[in-house]
Amino acid sequence: MKSLKLSMKTLRSDLVSGFATGLFSIPEGMAYAKLAGVNPVYGLYSGMISTIVASLTTGSILMISTLTSAIALSTASVIQVAGIQHGQIPQALFTITFLVGAVMFVMGLLRLGSVVNFVSNAVMTGFVAGASLLIIIGELGDFSGYDPSGANKLMKVVDWIANIGQWEPVTTAVGLGTVFLMVILKRFGRTEKLAAIITLFVMTIVVKLLSLSSVALVGSIAKIPNSLPTPMLPSVEMIPKLALGSVSVALVALIQGAGISTAYANPDGSHPSASRDFTGQGLGNLIGSFFQSMGTGGSLSRTGISVGAGASSRLGGVFAGLWLGLIVLLFGSVAELVPLSVIAGMLFVIGAELIVGRLPDARLVLASSRGSWPPDWLPFSRPCLYRCSGLFFWEPGCP
Repeated sequence: MKSLKLSMKTLRSDLVSGFATGLFSIPEGMAYAKLAGVNPVYGLYSGMISTIVASLTTGSILMISTLTSAIALSTASVIQVAGIQHGQIPQALFTITFLVGAVMFVMGLLRLGSVVNFVSNAVMTGFVAGASLLIIIGELGDFSGYDPSGANKLMKVVDWIANIGQWEPVTTAVGLGTVFLMVILKRFGRTEKLAAIITLFVMTIVVKLLSLSSVALVGSIAKIPNSLPTPMLPSVEMIPKLALGSVSVALVALIQGAGISTAYANPDGSHPSASRDFTGQGLGNLIGSFFQSMGTGGSLSRTGISVGAGASSRLGGVFAGLWLGLIVLLFGSVAELVPLSVIAGMLFVIGAELIVGRLPDARLVLASSRGSWPPDWLPFSRPCLYRCSGLFFWEPGCP
């Protein structure tokens, strides 16, 4: 009886977290697909079949595998270099997804994920911290209503701060209200797991009831189609020209996903197999490629939303994919009403929690480095700087 109650409690938590993650996947998926220069609907489809399959098969139980901005940018680069014509882009996308899945799956079978086991805790701490910072920076525009300009992320941050007078006041107030409400709700045991859902609904209703027309909504990205992906075959003819680029997309996705098992341990305390993460993400892409999915991989931000909303098993990711499909099919017009500044504010909180959560490890690394050479903080700082290197040199994608 006790185990049954525990199972029902777990099921409810996964249902709620799946809904939150599925809803979040709508604006993020559409925005990332648009970033790649393709139809935003493919960003939505990337969070359905691929996410469900990966959630059932990866070693990291709580990992949410879906489209990220880094994968989207890498995919766009592959299409451009291959010289794909506009009318061939959809089929090229699904072919890249298939090839990415094949590369991941083979790397997993060869147990190449074991290389991750040799990466020190200091390195992974720096990687997660850098990725979390990029999550926050990537939401500055939606949070304030002012889209900063600049050659790289550092210049965009500088421009964002320098032009504080151009921030849209109502949008910023909604973003700040979102952060405040979510932080408060997380401080109480009864509302901690439901903080994401409650915040999302309350702030969306407030914006709607007050008719805050200056606040950008999910619908401003593109109209959400009330349809599910239909089967479509990858192109065998395109494989030669897309194969090499697809390897780079696969590596980008796997590198991003490597930090998730460090940031979010398995609920049972077991250490996830990185090789199984590779094969699981690979299977998600292989099967998803037949259902109009772009390339996918472990997403730190989407996993953070899922865990923050109470996910406690693989069903969290499964329900995320199912909820996304149901919302798109039946309630697409309602989902268009979610304010982008609310999404941004919630991701601010998720990013900050990830950084704060790694502070004890960072302090331990710094403390142990006193009097030693090379200092122990060097492995910590290098991946952090690498993930944030786009602040100074180029424009990397957020996880």
